[in-house]
Parts: sequence; C-alpha cells; structure tokens
Amino acid sequence: MFWPFTKTKRKVAASAEIASGLVAVQLALGGTDLITIFKAKDYFALGYVLGAHGGACQATGIPHDSEAELRVFAIGYHVLAESQAPEILEWSFSAQQNELFHKGAGFGGQQVIEFLRDKKNPVGLAKHLNSQAHVT
Repeated sequence: MFWPFTKTKRKVAASAEIASGLVAVQLALGGTDLITIFKAKDYFALGYVLGAHGGACQATGIPHDSEAELRVFAIGYHVLAESQAPEILEWSFSAQQNELFHKGAGFGGQQVIEFLRDKKNPVGLAKHLNSQAHVT
C-alpha cells in the first residue's frame, strides 16, 4: 500500500501539532494570542513559544538546526499567527540572546518534553500570561 508521507514528514506534522496545540491552549487560558504578545514584546512568552516548538522537535527526534525543524516552526507559527507568522518567527530567532527570551525558551521546551515524557500538563505560559497585563 502507498503511504504519501515519509517518516520525517510525519514527525514534522506531529511536532508542529503538539507544540502549537499546547501553546494555543495556554494562550487561550491566558486570555490572549500570539499576535498580541508579539505586539507587547513579551520576551518570556515569545521565548516560551519558540522553546515549545524546539522541545517538540527534540522529543520526536528532529535534528536541531535542520530543514525539518524549520518546517515545524513555520507550520506551528502559522497555526498560531497565520499571516503574521513569518514576522513573529523571524523576530523570535533574532531575540534568542535576550535573557528573558532565553529563559522562556528553556522553560517552554522543558514543559513540552515533560508533557510528552511524563504526561505532566504544561501550564507555565498560561500562569505567566495571567500574571501580566496583556490586552486582547
């Protein structure tokens, strides 16, 4: 039987779905969206989003700095921000040296990995957003 997707394409789709789904739930619980936190330049939250996607890649065996990893980011960010995804993703890649961004990225990646490994619900982004004054 013919299967139209390669193993790598299935990993990319699964990783993007995992990361964007977990982030979307937390954004909803935080009463905001990716575009709003981007406009507010919430470095920690934006780092968390990038880290969540990286963590999903790590957990599914997608190599760091690979074309497949970039596709995961592109797909996941498109789900979360549609036409503004490229701008937000490009900005996020350039913000990785910021201390708050870096902290958020590490936390987001860790929470996604713990979710997949231990079934521990990730709530760090939602808690952070609820402690901030984001306007939707």
